[in-house]
Amino acid sequence: MKHLIMNAPRWLAPALMSGLVLLGCGGGAEFDSSAVKVGGTVAGLNNSTSVQLTYGNAGNVVTVSQNGSFQFPKTLPFNTSYAVTVGTQPTNQTCSVANGSGTARAAVSNIAVTCVTNGYTIGGTVSGLTGTVGLSNGGETIAVAANGSFTFPTLTTSAYSVTVSQQPGSGMYCSVSRGSGTPSANVTNVSVSCTTSVSNPSCPAGQYLTGISGANGAIVDRIAVRCAGVVGNVIDTINSVDGAFVGGPGGSSFPSFTCPAGEWVSGISGRNGAGDYPTALASIQVTCSGGSQSIAYNNTAGNAAFSYSC
Repeated sequence: MKHLIMNAPRWLAPALMSGLVLLGCGGGAEFDSSAVKVGGTVAGLNNSTSVQLTYGNAGNVVTVSQNGSFQFPKTLPFNTSYAVTVGTQPTNQTCSVANGSGTARAAVSNIAVTCVTNGYTIGGTVSGLTGTVGLSNGGETIAVAANGSFTFPTLTTSAYSVTVSQQPGSGMYCSVSRGSGTPSANVTNVSVSCTTSVSNPSCPAGQYLTGISGANGAIVDRIAVRCAGVVGNVIDTINSVDGAFVGGPGGSSFPSFTCPAGEWVSGISGRNGAGDYPTALASIQVTCSGGSQSIAYNNTAGNAAFSYSC
């Protein structure tokens, strides 16, 4: 026993030293006190916007402007707790963070930021207005009392359809163009044009009538003519311009029609009178100088036929 006791340190010492060496090497790899990178991915972020993420303090901030991976510019000391939050939400979106907290013992790359769209604004401009016009989008109605920009207050991601719900009165009529669609960003190009003209639409002096546009329901409720000037003795049909709408607030827009290049409207035909509108324009069709014709807008309606040559 004495022999064993006295010699025990001789075979324990190398083992202890080897263990210390292993611990020293292992500690350097696994328990390094150097910095730890923190990051993850962003999904659902809309174009032309950004989300600001933060952790720890105001200095640990990253602004992400596209979907995909991100990484905070500042790293964390090993074994430091972190909690990633949204510092600034993107425009019209709400972002949430998953796997956002923990203790940094290795590189962090599984933070998941998911963004959803709250909705977009629907708006545009009004021109030519005198008085107040009522505009509707779905079940929401606003009153606009001045020319310039307007915006419906409710955000939406659904299809929109802006219509005139209340005309200004006193012989003034307003019509909407670019009033429908499905938003993928804030809509600012809805155009509401107002006019006091109640006469037959016509082209300015020196220009030619080259087509029509408008809207119909039970009748042709509103109409605008397309006019073109002369360039080098040729009618500039390509650059035809719509005049102001005349008539009522409009039904469903019908496809605009323009004569082929270099031609003009040489005839207009249709029918008057329909249902409760005995004197209204019920249907209309135009014929071009080369013989081509528009579709017969609302061609099933009307009583008395008419036809004019230009």
